[in-house]
Amino acid sequence: MSISAKAMAITGIEDRRYWNWVPTEESRFNVVAYLQQIWWFEVDGVVKFPFPPDIYTLSFRIHLGRFSKRLGRRVSNFDHTHGWDIKPVRFDFSTSDGQQASHECFLDDIHQDDANGSYKRGCWIEYKVGEFIVSKSDPETEVRFSMKQIDCTHSKGGLCVDSVSIIPLMLLISIVVVACCLQFLDILLPYLTDRSMPEGRNLWPRLFTLSACLRKPLGQTLGTLMPSVADFYEGCNCIDRRPHSLYFILDGAPAASSSSLYSLG
Repeated sequence: MSISAKAMAITGIEDRRYWNWVPTEESRFNVVAYLQQIWWFEVDGVVKFPFPPDIYTLSFRIHLGRFSKRLGRRVSNFDHTHGWDIKPVRFDFSTSDGQQASHECFLDDIHQDDANGSYKRGCWIEYKVGEFIVSKSDPETEVRFSMKQIDCTHSKGGLCVDSVSIIPLMLLISIVVVACCLQFLDILLPYLTDRSMPEGRNLWPRLFTLSACLRKPLGQTLGTLMPSVADFYEGCNCIDRRPHSLYFILDGAPAASSSSLYSLG
């Protein structure tokens, strides 16, 4: 499940001096909230849904800087990006049955990454908040989530908020299994098909094309759900491999289109 930024309560969203809605193909909802500058940064949301029994992971999809296309190329602008390396942002969620999780992290490490450039800028990043368990679909589970930095001693800006994702563990496992099958398919294709035979010449390109077509979208999904195996596939520019990593960086490829505020895809 994905929840659009338009379905969230964003402090100051009605004032265009602070926030703007930016249309883009890089969001499955075709629009993201762009923050120019603000002192009190707070984004809240709530969803009530009969989640099937499973373990779910909740994460925010964030982008430092504003992006656009120029002469067919993706260009990022960081003119308004500031303040995220001074104090950490706090992520929280709680459920109607008492489960909760929170963590704090800096959205920008520009001083630490000056040598090679900040790898947190110009890319979509999934910030994992935590996990919760659903044991019964009835009654419905209510999940409240927030992202805030309300220290008014400094301003902050230059940030895009796309959505919040709630991903079931079983879906993640299924995708990993398919990913492994595709990997083995690539290895075994030359041995399973004999291209010297007419049947082999017809079958091999079809299987190879199927594998190649699936690898790109699968890589993007894996980058969102399972960074530890995403490096087998295209779609990831960089993965933070530190033991307690809370985020991973994806490329700017367009996501599936949807005009609703919620998506179960």
